[in-house]
Amino acid sequence: MAEGFTLSKWYLDCVGGDGDALVAYAAEMRWGPLTLRYASTLRRRPGELEATAATTMREVPWPVESALDVTWSAPLLGLEGRWTGLGGPIEATVLESTEGSVRWRCIHPRARAAVTHAGERIEGLGYVEVLTLTMAPWRLPIDELRWGRFLGERHALVWIDWRGPHSRRVAWLDGAQVDLARVDTDLVASERGQVRLSIDPGGLLRRGALGRTALAVVPAVDRLLPVRILATDETKWCARGVLDADGDMDTGWVVHEVVSWPAR
Repeated sequence: MAEGFTLSKWYLDCVGGDGDALVAYAAEMRWGPLTLRYASTLRRRPGELEATAATTMREVPWPVESALDVTWSAPLLGLEGRWTGLGGPIEATVLESTEGSVRWRCIHPRARAAVTHAGERIEGLGYVEVLTLTMAPWRLPIDELRWGRFLGERHALVWIDWRGPHSRRVAWLDGAQVDLARVDTDLVASERGQVRLSIDPGGLLRRGALGRTALAVVPAVDRLLPVRILATDETKWCARGVLDADGDMDTGWVVHEVVSWPAR
């Protein structure tokens, strides 16, 4: 067991109507005497084949939550943004055991977002969540995570799909829990088709082992963290999607990912 381990991670995104996509993180990890705090952005502009990433561990501010919105100012990342909720929050305890817990709080499953990044304005729909772990990620009893969110003009679909020793699949359509029978990179659907999300191919945002991507900025990361987290492979996309919600068709943008842990 990772003694005294806690991880709090904010995830915020915004996608403009033209596909200008920004994903941002603010995280703090405490593990015994060790405390690490960092913030990062991932941006793919329209027409670009690859996203550009930036990370800082200096003067990392925390997003500010109010009853109506979330604001975040991160000057070292050139980011200033506001996410104003268009629906109620969602919360779930994804895992609870003697080893620790994983609690997920989706503050804004669907929000009107206005973000300035690198001097450029992005306006569109966005999403905000906070994940809190008291179990170290390398000890999670899962082999693969599939997560995603679709935001359209009328609907929001969010899903979490854990595969492995602790398999669990949960999803919400407009804040109401739904059962999904299939979660793939091109299709997310319920068994009888009342919910069916078709996802366009492509739209890569990031791919690679966390030790070479998201965690590469951490000093001496290969000595601080176990191989099972450094070798964890993440692939993240932002692509167009079409949602059929019991006959009501909606188009929008999907941000989704597949995270694979190495064998124990």
